[in-house]
Amino acid sequence: MEQVKPIRRLTAYFIDLLLVVVVFSLVINIHFINPHYDKYLESYENYQKLTEKYINQELTEKDFMKQANLAYYDMAKYSVNINIAEIIVVLLYFGLFQKFNKGQTIGKKIMKMKVVNNNKETPSIIQLFIKYTISALPEMGCALTLLLSSILVYVLNANYYLIITVILSSIIMIANIVSYIMIIARKDHRSLVDMICKTNVINEKN
Repeated sequence: MEQVKPIRRLTAYFIDLLLVVVVFSLVINIHFINPHYDKYLESYENYQKLTEKYINQELTEKDFMKQANLAYYDMAKYSVNINIAEIIVVLLYFGLFQKFNKGQTIGKKIMKMKVVNNNKETPSIIQLFIKYTISALPEMGCALTLLLSSILVYVLNANYYLIITVILSSIIMIANIVSYIMIIARKDHRSLVDMICKTNVINEKN
């Protein structure tokens, strides 16, 4: 079974990422999908102003951390709809579309490759959903982290929310760095996510 070189896999990945980002950008501009956008922007601007005040030494570190945590918490609450929309777009494209397109996204089709399971067949929808739920996409984040963050923001207070989400994001970031290293270093170019989900990316002719 001829394996796909990391550079080709990365190229397909970024073609797909570009398409997903474009679609996602259009989706979040629909008002009923993102009704809290103005409040999110207000919280974001408040966070920026606090940062500027801290840099200009107009706020002590203690006051900055307290106010910045609250601003970050507000941003998280007002971005729940955005997170859900992002998860749906990612799973529809990388999961559902790829399943019914015989293991190929548009990027994989262009680069003449496909994702398969250990039996060299198209992975199940569950495998693909798990694979792209735990994978982190540049500029998009990780669907699992987004989902947990959207739940935890209604369960935890501002301080605990910040701590837990930082820990979660760090774990996902480390796992994905390990995945990228494995893609380059392993002879079969399988990532950590591939190993967990029992998938592989191979040339289309296979």
